[in-house]
Amino acid sequence: MTTDEDSQHLRDWYIALKKGANDYRPLIASKIDSEIEPGLRRELFMLLGLECARLEDITGQIEVFEKAVKEFPLEPFMHTSLAGAYAYFSYDLPRALVVMNEAVEVARKTKQFRRQVLYSKAWLLRDMKDYQGLERCLLEIIVEPRSETADIAKENDFLNNLPPGAISDEVLKAYAEFMAR
Repeated sequence: MTTDEDSQHLRDWYIALKKGANDYRPLIASKIDSEIEPGLRRELFMLLGLECARLEDITGQIEVFEKAVKEFPLEPFMHTSLAGAYAYFSYDLPRALVVMNEAVEVARKTKQFRRQVLYSKAWLLRDMKDYQGLERCLLEIIVEPRSETADIAKENDFLNNLPPGAISDEVLKAYAEFMAR
């Protein structure tokens, strides 16, 4: 079981790496290969994905998160990270939406991070200019029960500066009432 001390040690290790070499992917990959504790492996996959993003290694980032999703199929963050790689690095928005929908199902199945995953989906739909999909997602957020684990607070930033009429007044009103609860 991963402890806070283990996680802090891993973060300290990564910070120390950043002060040295320019490309830490081989070192992080080596650490993944030798690590057996699942919690630390998850964190290492996230670090490797971040490192790929920093180095603009889009293919590498997608490969890292595809492996992570296979190893941790019930981890919503692995799915949302993969969806983010598709959406914001390779600009494959349709593929990102497929993976994001998988993330929603995982979050519901595991009862973890439901709100956070739905908010990530809302941002993706907004970025895709799929306002009908965004409207449906808002309705999903309203009725989705809170996760059984830590989750994020209510969010509505994705509604800022939408084109007039993108979301119906009825849904905007229902979402405003949801935010006020």
